[in-house]
Amino acid sequence: LRGDRTDGHKYIDKALDDGCPVVISEEQNDNEKVVVVPDTKVALANLSHVLYGYPSKNLKMCGVTGTNGKTTITHLLAHMLRSIDPKLGLIGTAGHFLPGGSILSDKSNPTTTPPVTILDNYFNKMKRSGSEYAVLELSNFGLDKGRLIGFEFDVVAISNITYNHHIKLAGSYEKYIDSKMMSIDLVKKNGTVILNIDDEFYEKARLHAGNRKIITFGNNSGDLFIKDFKPGLMNSTAIISAFGKKYEVFVPIAGRINTINILTALAMITGLGLNIEDFIDTLQDFQPISGRWNWIDEGQPFPIVVDKANTESSVQFVLSHLKDFCKGKLTVIIYIVGDGDIQARKNIARVVSEFADFTITTYGLSQGEDIDFTVDQFAGFLEELGANHLEIRDRGEAIEYVISNAGDNDCIAILARGDQERMIVKGKSIRDDRIVAREALKKRGY
Repeated sequence: LRGDRTDGHKYIDKALDDGCPVVISEEQNDNEKVVVVPDTKVALANLSHVLYGYPSKNLKMCGVTGTNGKTTITHLLAHMLRSIDPKLGLIGTAGHFLPGGSILSDKSNPTTTPPVTILDNYFNKMKRSGSEYAVLELSNFGLDKGRLIGFEFDVVAISNITYNHHIKLAGSYEKYIDSKMMSIDLVKKNGTVILNIDDEFYEKARLHAGNRKIITFGNNSGDLFIKDFKPGLMNSTAIISAFGKKYEVFVPIAGRINTINILTALAMITGLGLNIEDFIDTLQDFQPISGRWNWIDEGQPFPIVVDKANTESSVQFVLSHLKDFCKGKLTVIIYIVGDGDIQARKNIARVVSEFADFTITTYGLSQGEDIDFTVDQFAGFLEELGANHLEIRDRGEAIEYVISNAGDNDCIAILARGDQERMIVKGKSIRDDRIVAREALKKRGY
């Protein structure tokens, strides 16, 4: 396999010397143990499917891709479907939830869409446990790197496509968009594609879907849309229209955008041939998603939320929502992913400077870029925009500083990391933001 950092073909001779009986390669080799194929990604996928007995064909496959909302939508959908399939499997950024137990995402297992062999293994466990449905997040990396070759989906939704830090990894914005369109190719000919009618690339996706059935959702139009919305700080209620019928819906996660995420999940329910009326009431007991809109409540008079928001649109959503309810100062703790796209960083800086009264930039995840440069560059963007900001590189110190100085009417948003554990920065392990926040509150007597 050819990777981003190295090429497996370089190690063929060593593998053979170490006793490997067969090598599948894209390059010609005189050794009779080397089998040459046009694309090793395709070969790996086909071999994996055969080895595991095509387990995904025994499941109703549901996929969600997009820049923002994938994790929330998949968890909402999985929650609703578990009312009829308690053994449903869910695979995504916040963890892989299989009938036999959970495999939580951490430094050793950070993948949104795992490699094809791991997926087949997961699907095999679901099949053997009697699962009927499988719900997956489809990342642009997973789509582009062939991790989904050979799988067929009953329904796929594209939540939205916006500019973000993954553009650099994809190579260009155009390639990133194309990777999202690949998700449509995974849908069975008699399957359903769920599209955001408000998205900039809706028309491109609609044409790409060809003759497949399409269900649309949107803010004010589509097969499903919002008729009325009553916001609250931590949850909301909404009146939605679904195929001409009105329904009152409890929105268990803050913000209008999460009503849109519910519409997406309900559209997928319909795409599976199910009646949404049988599932809407299940939202009443929906539990928070790890790392998404996690409210830290130890009795303090100022709200604190921990959220993984790390793109322009997701950061804007969190901060604009808090701003509507915050009577005092809105403080943001954030880090920017190392080795990311410069324009994406500038866009996030613009949003933060617009909504936050005070911003602290910390160390975070680096993909090879000097982490001090990352912090300094983002702080420089904030400075250019005239933002009130500070650099506290140690994330734990930043959280404790903000909480120890918070006033009764202030609001605090701890962004970009969410529930990630075991992150190592300059040899030091950074703990879960939520744990650090609770400890800081305890020091204040809460």
